[in-house]
Amino acid sequence: MFKIAKSVLMVAVISFVAIGATRSYFTDTETIASNNITSGTLDMTIGNDSSTPMSLDNIKPGDVITEVVNIENAGSLDFGSLKMSLITTDDPSSLLNQLQINTSLLSMQNPGIEIHGAASDITDSELLSEGQSIAPGSPVAVILTITVPEDLGNEYQSVGASFDLVFNAEQVK
Repeated sequence: MFKIAKSVLMVAVISFVAIGATRSYFTDTETIASNNITSGTLDMTIGNDSSTPMSLDNIKPGDVITEVVNIENAGSLDFGSLKMSLITTDDPSSLLNQLQINTSLLSMQNPGIEIHGAASDITDSELLSEGQSIAPGSPVAVILTITVPEDLGNEYQSVGASFDLVFNAEQVK
């Protein structure tokens, strides 16, 4: 009896294998060839020659000096953020603490955020309004208005200070 059950089981297994092996299915394969992924670029250029620094000479109490820094998005990605920092490199008499700077951004789109404060306090200050961006190829002008207080004391005669203006752009997120 065991041999018969074993034989029936063996025939059943062979039958299932044979039936499965003789079934056929239609198939089709398509290929999309030569796909590419390329990253964009984030590139900012300063329109006025950045190798020629600003030189504010012979300032006196009550002076109001306006400087324009032209910036262009020379990359392929939108700027979603444009920040400015004033980095003090030499200021032994703390002259930069006395000067007031007003900064505004002019663009063909909307005006940006205005920044007001002591020159020494401008660090990572955002120039773009919420939701504003600068498209590739778009120029903007950063207007710096530097005010020398009328009550600047005699201790600031014949002193100087050096600083770097640093602009940092980030892509739209």
